Amino acid sequence: MMSASTQADWTGAFSPLAFTDVLKRVAKEQSSGELQIVSGNWIKTIVVDKGAVRAASSNMRQDRLGESMLSHDFISSNDFKAASERMANDGCRFGEALVQMGRLNPKQLQRELAVQVQRIVLSLFRVSEGLYRFEASEGTPEKATFSLPVPPLVLKGLRRIDDGRLLLGALPPTDTRVRVSATPAFPVDRTRLASFERALLDKAEDGATVGDLVRNANVPRRTALRSCYGLLTLGILEIETEAAPVEAPPATTKEPARETIESRYEQLDALAEEDLLGVQCDASEQDLKAAYKRLSAEWSGIREQTHETELLEKIDAIEFRFAAAYHQLLVERDRTTEELGANPDPTAADPARDARVEQLVRDAKLHLQVEDCNGALSLLHELVALEPSNPYFQVMLGQAMVLHPTLDKSAEEHFLQAVELSPEDAEVRVTLGRYYQSMKQNARATAEFSRALDIDPEHEEAKRYLDATGKPTGVKGLFSKLFG
Repeated sequence: MMSASTQADWTGAFSPLAFTDVLKRVAKEQSSGELQIVSGNWIKTIVVDKGAVRAASSNMRQDRLGESMLSHDFISSNDFKAASERMANDGCRFGEALVQMGRLNPKQLQRELAVQVQRIVLSLFRVSEGLYRFEASEGTPEKATFSLPVPPLVLKGLRRIDDGRLLLGALPPTDTRVRVSATPAFPVDRTRLASFERALLDKAEDGATVGDLVRNANVPRRTALRSCYGLLTLGILEIETEAAPVEAPPATTKEPARETIESRYEQLDALAEEDLLGVQCDASEQDLKAAYKRLSAEWSGIREQTHETELLEKIDAIEFRFAAAYHQLLVERDRTTEELGANPDPTAADPARDARVEQLVRDAKLHLQVEDCNGALSLLHELVALEPSNPYFQVMLGQAMVLHPTLDKSAEEHFLQAVELSPEDAEVRVTLGRYYQSMKQNARATAEFSRALDIDPEHEEAKRYLDATGKPTGVKGLFSKLFG
């Protein structure tokens, strides 16, 4: 039993960073017990045993095992309905019902339980407030055969944090030098890291500043910030403790705004556009203009008080960054409005964003060519987030998921999205047909190859498939009736 002082340490206000600290403490002290988080009307509980996560529960419908399995297409809606009916009739659990039905074996059930537990844990990194309480115990009654180590969960969870200012406040100053630790507090197999995190560690082998790591990462600043914080908080990166640099001689002219200028200048590469302007992610055009106008007036006043050439140059860089952030957010807002059907100016463009898209396509293709699905997935998720209405990017993401040993069933969502975006593209239909063929869903494969042939009667692969299976090649009406 914990002492009163220890109990107090394990109760407090919840935030993603507080959650990170609690998980680290659980792992470090090899604790067993239950961590309960309450926010609003929901309650989530995480069961840990000897420093690892063994189970999790939630009173939210979307966190249940059945909904979790449906969300990544491991079971069909018919499976869900049949298992639910068996639960009601026999009083068994959902997973037990699926095993009794022969829909999955006990090993598959344990894997799906692990997926459900991980989903619940990771969802908490997007919760901004609440209360937590950890109650220790000698052991857990859970019978799960899986065990989820804390360090990979922390890294995955921190990638989900949206609040850049929260992470920036937790990180050391951007001019702090860090390097890869020879004895990390929480060792993590590098092969389990995202490709950009491995590249970040490569850059830090001989030491680098936080600002350099963020600036040179081939991912958005917010993504790099998350990873830097995660690697530092797990002790994989450590702050260099070499001799302090020689102090610069005092300035001959007193500059009242020096600290303000230096502080903001150091943050330029680390802050996301919203954080730089001090606006919410869904800020209106009016809010953006007001924020930009306010900052312009504020820094115009600071410029009038400044005389040193070096500081004036930094003010130039700060004001340029404000302007770039303002225009980028306007473009993103217009793009969002266009997706919602508001018909904004179609000529708006973002060269930096377009260049990033081209780079992601090139890099993802290289990873796919060597069947490095993990490396491709992190790039393609970012690509689809940047260009969600491009059917070919959805196809690329689906292809990468097919290569992954556990995500192949989730690939269908992206192939279907590609078809929805470009229903008259025969090649997209054939790609979906290939997927169904690989999953041994022959009726669906035939339907897609037939639709492709209706669109392009000369499509060789579609003709070959239908000839090989003995299916007629002109059945558009039949399959439209059967499959919608």
